[in-house]
Amino acid sequence: MSSDLQKTFENTWAYERNLQLVKMFQQRARQERFEVVKSLTSCKLKEGGYVCDHFQHIESYINRLENLDVVFEKHLAVDLVLGSLPSSYDNFIMSYHLNSVDKTMMELYNLLQTDEAVTKAHDVTTNHVLAIQSGGRHKRKRSIPN
Repeated sequence: MSSDLQKTFENTWAYERNLQLVKMFQQRARQERFEVVKSLTSCKLKEGGYVCDHFQHIESYINRLENLDVVFEKHLAVDLVLGSLPSSYDNFIMSYHLNSVDKTMMELYNLLQTDEAVTKAHDVTTNHVLAIQSGGRHKRKRSIPN
């Protein structure tokens, strides 16, 4: 506690001191909670972005909220992550809901990483195939002289 606060509460009982401190800092915590919730709900993964970085951002917001005494049910945290994914993850989300009833955040993280690796590998393979196909020789039509 800073020296100013110590002087302020020098002659008060612990219970009264606690009540006054709660009053002083409750508004600041309320404002911080609002800002974190606002950031969390606007956090969306951009198409082609890395799910690892995105997941860590969301998890940091959730941890900050938990430090502010917001209780997060694990299903709500998972729903927030799934809701922040772009439409390219629609098949993953549908599969998750059909097959994964009770996964933790870390299990969801591992599933998302695996899906991202498979998807990126598939995209690289597809791009190489497309590049090979598009690089073929084209026959010219011969013009017939009149």
